[in-house]
Amino acid sequence: MTKTRLSKSAINNLNYSGKVKDHYDLGCKGLLVRVGKNSKTFYIYLNRGMHKLGSFCARNKHGIDLDTARAEAINFRNLNATAQTGFKNVTFLYYLENQYQKDAIGLGKTVSDATVSTIKRQFKHCHSKLCHKITDDDFVEFVFNNPHLKENSVRKAYYALSGLLNTLVKKKRISLNPLEPRSLNADSERPINTYSIDRAEIIKDLLNDDFGKKSKYSRGFSKETRLITALAIDGGYRPSEIYRNTKDCFILDEEPRTQVFSEICKTSKPRVVPIFSIYLSNAMQDYLKNGYIENQKKYMFYNKTTKSHFASSCYRSVWKVIKEKYGLAGRFYDFRHTFATDAYKATGDIKLVADLIGDNIETASKYYAQTNISSARSRLESIL
Repeated sequence: MTKTRLSKSAINNLNYSGKVKDHYDLGCKGLLVRVGKNSKTFYIYLNRGMHKLGSFCARNKHGIDLDTARAEAINFRNLNATAQTGFKNVTFLYYLENQYQKDAIGLGKTVSDATVSTIKRQFKHCHSKLCHKITDDDFVEFVFNNPHLKENSVRKAYYALSGLLNTLVKKKRISLNPLEPRSLNADSERPINTYSIDRAEIIKDLLNDDFGKKSKYSRGFSKETRLITALAIDGGYRPSEIYRNTKDCFILDEEPRTQVFSEICKTSKPRVVPIFSIYLSNAMQDYLKNGYIENQKKYMFYNKTTKSHFASSCYRSVWKVIKEKYGLAGRFYDFRHTFATDAYKATGDIKLVADLIGDNIETASKYYAQTNISSARSRLESIL
């Protein structure tokens, strides 16, 4: 870390480095330029948090110049002062219980009661703190107090808290998300589980209006819930890529398919996935004609109660019925693993698999490109 009065020429002369270096600007409080392996990026450091302003570009064509960065840094500081004044007496617990879900709906998102309960339980030590006083140290304290948690649980807690804080930022209740960026991966040692059952059979069953009516979990499920579940099984989607998607992204012509844009994809990797089941394609066409509810944001699956898209809890009871009826042992997410594994076995094209599921080739290769020794031996013997 260095401190100097930055200038355009000084930033131009900073050498790229494999190790990230921060250069603070003495001409503007909190402003810094971070130099990496092949980038120079402006940030403002405020309330123990970093907020990205934009990439440095001397001519302001594909980024921002120094003058613009200084102006934006000043605006951020002013916004922070205003936000804290108008929201200074609201505690974390009060916001969580009374306002968080309303704010999320206003942003076109849905936060389930289960998510609120989980955050409330995990961050008890934050209950009495004022929202604008929450810092990264509060997350560190959570980790320190729960040494038994696996990395996957820590990751989920981090993103749950970060989601709440991002909502506060977007509603201009605080100026910055105070959590420091972290690379938290899911448990790498968890074995990949797949199902050998015919997925087409389950999809066909789901499209029956009587599905689940006599189960102990429900007297029946809505058509939207069954379609969301069926689509996730059919194309290996993350469920949120279905229930957060819009009407225009479901192309139901001679080659039915679904578009997944980067905004709703966990890896920000857009893709197009065919709808493989003819029964599902026909059911989607029928739903579009007879079941679709017009709404301002054009969500394909609109929940009239919450006035937004369906939430992550929508498929869980359906999954319980499927699991019990077909004798499956695992998670609903394992249908994604099943889809990817079957796609690789059928094509041998790991890039195609990565494109279909919205992952990079490295991740897809690690989990789905399992080498078949017998097959490899026979293929090698033919060329030796």
